[in-house]
Amino acid sequence: ALPGRDPGSAPVAGLHGADRPHSHSAAETHGSASAAGLHGADRWHLHSAAVASDPANGAGSGLRPTATRGTDPMSTVAKNLVIELDNQPGELAKVATAISDAGVNISAATCIGTGARAELHILVPHAEPVRRALAITNTAVTREREVVVVQAQDRPGELATLAHRIAEAGINLDLVYVATNSRVVVGSEDIDALKQVLDGFSL
Repeated sequence: ALPGRDPGSAPVAGLHGADRPHSHSAAETHGSASAAGLHGADRWHLHSAAVASDPANGAGSGLRPTATRGTDPMSTVAKNLVIELDNQPGELAKVATAISDAGVNISAATCIGTGARAELHILVPHAEPVRRALAITNTAVTREREVVVVQAQDRPGELATLAHRIAEAGINLDLVYVATNSRVVVGSEDIDALKQVLDGFSL
């Protein structure tokens, strides 16, 4: 049920060398694949990308906590933007530069594609500035969708625990990738059910 391509594997749409965007996976942030929030069975919290980086806790960012415990969001719905690119060197660099020049931080990115075209998925706190920035480069956001962003602990078993929780609810995932700060982004056609099963979930 998960996308078959590892976003950290083969070069796709210029995913190599200097073409990498300034944002990166939690695995790169912490220096090992184990830091990607794909392990650990202590606690899960659904957390906003904005809370992790915005002193104002993402006010006006489009990231919407659906439940809270104290001041920490327990469930966050964010926007995953999809950008279609030519599958050739330099395309990712062009897009990442335009977004960076607009002052928008990319919290997560993954690119999928083996043919002439590739799909770049990005998680950003503000969608509209990205649309405007890409318009200058004659590139467009082809679609956007809601996803759930999950904060994970850096220890074995975290992804397994999350996946079991979702599977037991009968929900099929069609999108999974890693964000900065040990967070996991998950998406499903049944997004309402996904939000419900992860709302307030903790171990």
